[in-house]
Amino acid sequence: MKKYIKNIKRFIMENPLFFSSIVITTIFIICPLLLRNNRLVYIVSEFLKPLRKQGFKSSYVETLGAILGTFLAISGALWTQKRFDIKEENEKKREHILIVYYDFFFVFQDIYLCMNNYMHRRGKIENFLSDKSLFMYSVKYLKIYIHNEWVSNVASIAKYFTDEEVKKIYEIYGELSTIKNMFEKNLDDITEIEMKNIFRIMYKHITPCMDLSTYNITAELQKDTKKIMNLLAEAGDINL
Repeated sequence: MKKYIKNIKRFIMENPLFFSSIVITTIFIICPLLLRNNRLVYIVSEFLKPLRKQGFKSSYVETLGAILGTFLAISGALWTQKRFDIKEENEKKREHILIVYYDFFFVFQDIYLCMNNYMHRRGKIENFLSDKSLFMYSVKYLKIYIHNEWVSNVASIAKYFTDEEVKKIYEIYGELSTIKNMFEKNLDDITEIEMKNIFRIMYKHITPCMDLSTYNITAELQKDTKKIMNLLAEAGDINL
C-alpha cells in the first residue's frame, strides 16, 4: 500500500501539468452535476455575466473545452514519451550494471575457491604468501574473464553512484585486470614478487576466516567489496 501511494506521489510530482489538466477536465465534465448546487450556479453566472449574449457564453465554454482537450492531449503525449525515455534509460542502465556485477561475481567466485583451497591446504590463516608452490597449485586453473569495455561500462553507470563508489569500482576492475594480465603468462614465468601481489589483491577482496563451530578454514567476501556488490545489485535490480 505504501509503495502504491509512493508511486502516485511520484507521478504527481513528475507530471504536474498533466495531472492538473486531468483535474480541470474532470471538473469541466462533471459541471452539470455540480451546477445543481445553487451557490455554484450563482458563482458561474457571475463569472459569465460580462458575456451578456448567450451565444458568447456558449462560444466561451466551447473554446475553453477545446483548449482543455488540446492541452490534455499534448501533456499526455509528452508524459507518454517521457515514460518511454525513462524506460529505455533504465534498460540501458541495467544492461551495463549487469555486465559489471557479473564480471565481479564470477571472478570473485573463482578467487574464493582458490583462496579457500590454498588456506585449507596450508591448515592456517595467513595474510601473506608463505608457500609459492602451494599457491601456484591453487591458482593453476584460475582464469579471469572481464568485459573488454569495462572502462566505458563503468563510465556509463557513474551517475547512479557516488564519486567514491565509482572510484572503488574502477579500482576493483584495475586490480582484476592486473591479475588477468599476470595469468596470461606461463605460471612458471611469474616471479615471486608478482605472485605475492596477486595474493595481496585476492586477499584484499576474499578474506580467509574460520568457522568457530567446526574450526574449518574458509573464505568470505571482504566487507567493502561486498558493499559494492550490494550497491550494484540494488541499482541493477538484481535478485540476490
